[in-house]
Amino acid sequence: DVTRQTEVIRLAVKAFGIDAIQSGRNDILAKERKFSGNAFHRTADVSLHHGTILISSDLSKLSSFLAPSPEKLEAKGVESVRARVLNLCELNSDITPVAMRGALLLAFAKIYGVIPKPLPSDAIDPACLDALTKQYAAEDWRLGRLSAFTYELRHRFSFGELEFLLEVSDGMVKTAHVHSDAMDADWVEAMKAAFAGRPFSATELAEAVPDSLQEPENRKEVADYLRSAL
Repeated sequence: DVTRQTEVIRLAVKAFGIDAIQSGRNDILAKERKFSGNAFHRTADVSLHHGTILISSDLSKLSSFLAPSPEKLEAKGVESVRARVLNLCELNSDITPVAMRGALLLAFAKIYGVIPKPLPSDAIDPACLDALTKQYAAEDWRLGRLSAFTYELRHRFSFGELEFLLEVSDGMVKTAHVHSDAMDADWVEAMKAAFAGRPFSATELAEAVPDSLQEPENRKEVADYLRSAL
């Protein structure tokens, strides 16, 4: 129940003397600033809820993670709505992750009328857990489910500027466009063919960078950049 789930968070925060309100379907605010964002998924068998609660996060890092970049991902998805954010410790210094977990358990018990209990360590078969971990860590599962998108990279190297425009579908680079003002035009053309058909991953694309016959050291410079940029 989405309403009750968000009420659990509001009630937990209220235990620390903070009044919070729900904004839209997914956000929870205090002092008109967002401290919690949530998402929900329901099937015939289970209901899932995951989200965030900002307690003492480094908001300067948060801003940099959310800032648009020239090396951007243009996906066919829904862009997150940006909002002013708040660390709850600004309103009450007693709030810590441990304290918040305890408050959430008490709030859950009050809202649902049941006492939450820890999941026993033997409740999940280790072999089953290991199989699920491998399944969801696999690139085929993580990248194969991606919608088609384009990924743009632009960087100035010691030998000149390179611009990459990668068209990706099902986790694979379908087409690669590479533009440069570098003198080695044959090497730039070779990169287009080298990237096409490769998995969209930093390691794969870095290894695919062909050798430059004119300047062999240029390959390492580009490969190192791709490993850090993707």
